[in-house]
Amino acid sequence: MPDSDLNNPEKTNTFSDNGTSALIDHLSIREIWDLCSKIAKMAQKELEERDGEETSGELVKLMLFNFLAKNSNPDEKEWQNMRTEINHYIQAEKEAANYENSLPTIGIEIEVPIRDSRFLKQIIAVFDGLCFYQYHPENDQNEKPELYELATHFSYSALTQAKILQELAKLGFVPLEPIPKNQNSNSAFNFRIPKDNILSLHINIGMPEKIVDSGDFSNTNFQIDLSLINQAIALAFTSPERLTNRKTAHSLAVKSDASPSKKTEDSSLKMIAKNFSRVELRAGEFRNQSTYEMLLKTQRLMAILFSRQKIAQRQKATPTEKKLASLSEILIGEVISTMAKYGYHLYDIDDATKTGIEKTIGLIRETNFAKDLKTIINKYSRKTGIILKLN
Repeated sequence: MPDSDLNNPEKTNTFSDNGTSALIDHLSIREIWDLCSKIAKMAQKELEERDGEETSGELVKLMLFNFLAKNSNPDEKEWQNMRTEINHYIQAEKEAANYENSLPTIGIEIEVPIRDSRFLKQIIAVFDGLCFYQYHPENDQNEKPELYELATHFSYSALTQAKILQELAKLGFVPLEPIPKNQNSNSAFNFRIPKDNILSLHINIGMPEKIVDSGDFSNTNFQIDLSLINQAIALAFTSPERLTNRKTAHSLAVKSDASPSKKTEDSSLKMIAKNFSRVELRAGEFRNQSTYEMLLKTQRLMAILFSRQKIAQRQKATPTEKKLASLSEILIGEVISTMAKYGYHLYDIDDATKTGIEKTIGLIRETNFAKDLKTIINKYSRKTGIILKLN
């Protein structure tokens, strides 16, 4: 997973008292635009020289922006170190994009509170210049004035999305605060997201074409499987505060607005966006380093479920997909058994009456429920990694 920059005070820029970032505070809007224009050409060159995937583009641009915003005149050694780091992520994305790799595509949506109007204008300029999709308060007068949403394009590797989150922290987009020395038992972790900042993180997983029947998707075995694993992930990695302060009524959604990837089998469908669906896991949270794990493990467990569904629909499956599918019955059985052990009912975290949510919060705080679910997730993530020959 990404290095410890999130918690390294020399590499990560924190929010100051007024919510601004030291990294871009000195830059005017014009300077930001000029830098972004320069970076677009540099990023394209990096990708072309390494025969990289276009899906690495957002990350490469963001890494270069942070690098040059911090040091406008780097020396040769600094440049070499940066290019080596960029190459590491480009190669990881290339490996994941291989058709033989059964991992589905992954993207994220993150919501962050921004209270400083000048910083908001700077952030909008950065993401406009780097061509990120963003939703900010000016678009909706009914939205809370400080809430800002950024969505990434899909990537083939969860590592790409994890590194984007880390670079957003460097940029100052993610609010961080120093950990008081008397609370810091590990000197490697010097910064944290403030407790009063609950950062919503949705995870989008691209589904193989034709995997969802054209009919009603609700109450199918596949929908129940997805809900089980989605809720297991949310319960294992999301804080009680986030679970009780969600804007969305349902923690899972399947949407038919996904973009095709190079893994699409039927080339005739690539121009028809409505043929592609994505699973949106909507109860996630950017909390700390464990969020990086969550992205990787979510992608791997979804590969198991998608392989299971392809076989259930009698679709052509690769030998790798057959091996992944063979894990699904035991995975789902262990999740169901653990939920039953603690008295958790499927969809309790989506209970509109709040009764189920309150019961769930009690389980997380007072028992080993979340820990036991995380143990299951870790086990099947490792098994998936072995099958896919991942590190």
